[in-house]
Amino acid sequence: MSEVLSVSRGTRPNASATGSGSSSGTRSRTSSRSGTLFVRRLGAHHFAHLRAVAEGLAVQDSAKRYLGIEHGHEAKTAHQQTADAVRALARRRHEPAWRLIGLTIRIQSESGRPTMDAFREERDLDGWSETEVLHLYSEAYPQERKVSRRHHLRERQLQLLRQ
Repeated sequence: MSEVLSVSRGTRPNASATGSGSSSGTRSRTSSRSGTLFVRRLGAHHFAHLRAVAEGLAVQDSAKRYLGIEHGHEAKTAHQQTADAVRALARRRHEPAWRLIGLTIRIQSESGRPTMDAFREERDLDGWSETEVLHLYSEAYPQERKVSRRHHLRERQLQLLRQ
């Protein structure tokens, strides 16, 4: 997905794919109220920005680091335009997971579960191998279906952004 995508002002990046975009000066979701267009051509920095956001970095921090955008409102707009452009590119390339691009998939910390070290000390498993302790831990505290699905979706999202 390292192709270059050109986006012109006033049209959606996927207007040619869907046939619903109008280039007659009407604003679409990719332009802000002021008409500023943050994504003209996709580059490696756009993918780095989306990967950082997918890994949990705040949109404003990632936009400042990778896109050079200081203001919070501009960061939000630039993030949305970047996600729209990459999503359109993935759709055109017939990527089955294109809907995952730009989503924030939060992995909840499981507060009721002890850490592996605390589990090892609690059960007095000091002489046991890491594999055996991990097996006992997974039996004692099985992972919930929702959490494992979120982990899987997040991995698919990161895999797609690495291509």
